[in-house]
Amino acid sequence: MLKQAERSSVFVLVTHFEGTYFGALYEVKLDGRGKEGTATHEIQPVVETVSTFTGNDLGRGMWKFCILGAKLYILPDGGPDFFDKDVCSPKCKGHILDIKTGELVYASIKPPAPKWFGTHVSAYGKIYSLSDPYCSSDVPDPSFEEYDPTTRSWQMLCSYPYSDEYGTTEIQGYAVCDEILLFSISSHTDKDGALWAYNVIKNKWFPVQVKNTDCYFRRRAVVVEQTIYALSKLGKAVVTFSIMSNQNEEGKISYSICSFFKFDFPQGIDWRSDQHLVSLGNLVFYLVQSGFDDEVDGCQPLSITKFQIVGGSKINFTSTMHYEVDIRDSGPYHIQLCFLPAYEAFSSSQPPEPSEVVSASFHPAKGSP
Repeated sequence: MLKQAERSSVFVLVTHFEGTYFGALYEVKLDGRGKEGTATHEIQPVVETVSTFTGNDLGRGMWKFCILGAKLYILPDGGPDFFDKDVCSPKCKGHILDIKTGELVYASIKPPAPKWFGTHVSAYGKIYSLSDPYCSSDVPDPSFEEYDPTTRSWQMLCSYPYSDEYGTTEIQGYAVCDEILLFSISSHTDKDGALWAYNVIKNKWFPVQVKNTDCYFRRRAVVVEQTIYALSKLGKAVVTFSIMSNQNEEGKISYSICSFFKFDFPQGIDWRSDQHLVSLGNLVFYLVQSGFDDEVDGCQPLSITKFQIVGGSKINFTSTMHYEVDIRDSGPYHIQLCFLPAYEAFSSSQPPEPSEVVSASFHPAKGSP
């Protein structure tokens, strides 16, 4: 747990729906003073703008943001064919923001192939771009690509197994595990959903056997020593589970969920629609939230709640922060990424060598539920 007197911070990247600039990176500095316990106490934040992004900075187009080390990659995004061609195929080839210095530089980054609304994942020092399943009937190839910053090139990967069965679903969450990227794919109802694992060593997709659909999750999950912690798709809860990998005598690999638990948040928190989870270690987390009403009065709230999973059975709130972000010149915003100053840990994990991929079981971390 953080020391009581130390100041911590979290970076929050947002994109705006309208206004003079369409994106901004904030550093929210949190004063850790105050007694921590089961009761929530208020803390006073200091919000500093690291960088803002305008059309003059990046050019006209659609953009995706990914963290690799201490750099924020701003990548052109293809977009569906029915969009404006200038938007689908921006002339700019990407930018890189140095988070430490705040310097934004042009980078000759070839854009990924045009995709319908999808997901960009930073993992193992690379960026993965995947089309959403709901465009399964006419998704173009390549639908899944890997970007290597050392070669500045995209490589086509094994396509996700699109089918009509998942035609009404979308990627709602993902987790970066040892040798797999785990995707939580579900609809906005409780009926449809699935977990799929992409093995980065074998370049192959595997369905994950699920007994309890409560394990479907949202946003980027936190992985602590092979245990996954994530925001429940159903809201107001954290789900935690591990992935079991099995290999039969014929060498066929399968994945399944094990050690599943759900922790409901206690009362006493204002809930917003836009939520992200950040790990501080020792089962301590930040819940970063925002959202706006139909009538915007010039400000949009940003709240950060610190909590801890204790005793393997419950959640304790330790502090909360509320801040009103001035949006009179920028319009309402949506949170894209949240990460701590130790950004290298966000995307630098290395997958195991091929020789290490054998029958393996991923068990809950020590001290986890």
